[in-house]
Amino acid sequence: MRLYSFTNYYLSPIQQGIQTAHLVGEMSQKTLVDNGYYHRWVNYYKTIIVLNGGNNFALRELSTRLKELTECYNFYQTVSSFYEDRESLNGAMTAVGLIVPEEVYDASKDPLNQFQTLRNFLNGFKLA
Repeated sequence: MRLYSFTNYYLSPIQQGIQTAHLVGEMSQKTLVDNGYYHRWVNYYKTIIVLNGGNNFALRELSTRLKELTECYNFYQTVSSFYEDRESLNGAMTAVGLIVPEEVYDASKDPLNQFQTLRNFLNGFKLA
């Protein structure tokens, strides 16, 4: 399992890491409805991939797209976003992300290619 975090490209590398930590906190609050994905990830995997998500508008669009791409899978509930407060960044979305099973990023574990569209989508982003 991996957590993919997409962060605002206007932030410095350390800020992108901090915003990802905030995103993990948001995900932890949703653990009652995530079918155990968050708990399995946090207890056994902890791998985080931080990607360049673009600006605030791009992150909002990305959040919508991730929800669309994952709505038919049982890990769709892990799609989460973090917004900074109004005083800091005027309520801007600074991170969006999700937790995915191995079949999404390892094609050898997905013989039916049911995750190919999501895999290709995630692979289209550069590291932050």
